[in-house]
Amino acid sequence: MKKHAIFLLTLLCYNMLLQAQSIEQISQAATPGVLTVTATESTTGGGYSPKHITAVWIQDEAGKFVKTLLAYTGKYRIHLNNWESATTAFGSAYNTVDAVSSATIYAFGVRTYKWDGTNIANPRAVMPDGTYTVKLELTDKNNTGNLATFTFTKGAAAQTLTPTNQPSFSNVSLKWTPSTTGIDDVKLEKSYTVFPNPTKSNFNVYGPDIIAVELYAISGKKLKSTAESKMDISSLQKGIYFVVVRTKQGRFSKRIVKQ
Repeated sequence: MKKHAIFLLTLLCYNMLLQAQSIEQISQAATPGVLTVTATESTTGGGYSPKHITAVWIQDEAGKFVKTLLAYTGKYRIHLNNWESATTAFGSAYNTVDAVSSATIYAFGVRTYKWDGTNIANPRAVMPDGTYTVKLELTDKNNTGNLATFTFTKGAAAQTLTPTNQPSFSNVSLKWTPSTTGIDDVKLEKSYTVFPNPTKSNFNVYGPDIIAVELYAISGKKLKSTAESKMDISSLQKGIYFVVVRTKQGRFSKRIVKQ
């Protein structure tokens, strides 16, 4: 009897641990959206100004490289040492996948850079919500130039920041615009039903004017998409997923459990 009681207590603790882990995973949402960064470039006082090279990239909270947004570099890219270091640590030096890129430019000015919230995986995956850093590096000499660092929060809430000027980058604006807002999600979701949930195979979305139904892993990676209101997930592993329903009125997301 005592051994049986110990076994039941152990099983209860294990289930509580799994539930806590599931709650933590659910909290790690991956809100789609767009980050717009605007900055005015200026010289470092270098040797070949106004000709210069620059790179802009995203790093996560752990400092890991996520994606290059812009790389105006040409043959002088070897002097963008911080960008080189970040991409080399990622495994691909001077990585420009999905980036706006060109050769050396010959005038300073106002630049705008955009990030769609995804990484460079194949297929692309929306990064988990959290703290991210935008790095801007510029040099107009045969040496390391100026590096500017700006931090923002990616999440369901919109955010606009106007940080203080940094060398070579002034009048800076960071604007994170999520694709949806929580209030709109709640109002829209009341008009739709995702059933059955949990499910072992298929689920249906009931409601008007459905444009697309998408399925995402907890990590934010898109797994499936359909223009129909029914989706078959029988081939997927058991676990928690997110259904994103796109409609003519907007979009909302809902957690679904695959048994």
